[in-house]
Amino acid sequence: AAPNSSAICPMSWSSEMRLDRENGMPTLSVVGRPRAKMPGMGRLMADQMEVVLREPPAADDKHGGRSDAGAVTPERLVASGAVSVDSPELTCRVNQLTLWVRQEDGQASDEDASADAAHAPASDLFRRRTRRAYAVSGDKLALLVTLRDKQPDVSRVSVVGSVLFQESAATSDQPPPLRVSANQLRVDHADTPSAEITILGTPPDGKVAATEAEITVRGTTLRASSLKLNRGSSKAWIEAPGEVQLKLSRDLTGADLPRPELLTVRWRDSMELDGDRITFLGNVMTQTASGWLQTPRLVARLSAPVRFDGAASGDQPELVQVEGYEGVLAQL
Repeated sequence: AAPNSSAICPMSWSSEMRLDRENGMPTLSVVGRPRAKMPGMGRLMADQMEVVLREPPAADDKHGGRSDAGAVTPERLVASGAVSVDSPELTCRVNQLTLWVRQEDGQASDEDASADAAHAPASDLFRRRTRRAYAVSGDKLALLVTLRDKQPDVSRVSVVGSVLFQESAATSDQPPPLRVSANQLRVDHADTPSAEITILGTPPDGKVAATEAEITVRGTTLRASSLKLNRGSSKAWIEAPGEVQLKLSRDLTGADLPRPELLTVRWRDSMELDGDRITFLGNVMTQTASGWLQTPRLVARLSAPVRFDGAASGDQPELVQVEGYEGVLAQL
């Protein structure tokens, strides 16, 4: 059967191309700054690329013999050296890219791929139908791509090493609605509204001090050694010490401020964000320009939920109420 035209992937190079077999599978190796135009994903460039191909199963022909049944399809692509991906929705700059391809029928190229995630349109992270645009940079990027109706959707993302991930702002004079700076970033079920995101800082190694991961969502900034969040439910968890900065239009007594201030909250044990409610545990200290408050447990309520799916308006959530429990010390 002839391949569908949407599956054609034009490629050019300046040095050489080889087709060999590795572990019984046809493998295409291209060197000399190859360029590939991937359907639905934009342009890919790197110093070299290796593409492992999946052959179709042989079928009986009408004469009783065996014949090939269809075209080969990509199973895995590894690009290395100054890797760039450019499309209207996604821009990547990494040193190495590994891309696994999974068919919709559930036969995963990656043994660890989850095939039972619920698929839904609308607010997803990288999906080609979204109008939002994202930029990713780091050392190594791994993508699991699921083909549905011969169109690719990114199902899983993993970035390691000096990670910077951000959503593009609507205009050039605005800050990005979502920005992540970390050592590692992993997104599971990226093509569903319930995407699960894990963000890790850099642990100490005896020579270099630990660095915290940082995520900023429309003016609210979280810092900790590790963060987990669910995009669709607007929930986030931190089981470690950390810090959050919130926009404040009233002081801790409830009086209006002449100009907005930042409220910094630091905690020792954990933090849980659930929509417009944040709970902090363990020697919680809040600090503003006009006062401070210390308590073992603090519950903060915001003017609007913190959203990670890009569906919120441009307004930043503001702190509207704080509640201290199990003893409170304050200077207001």
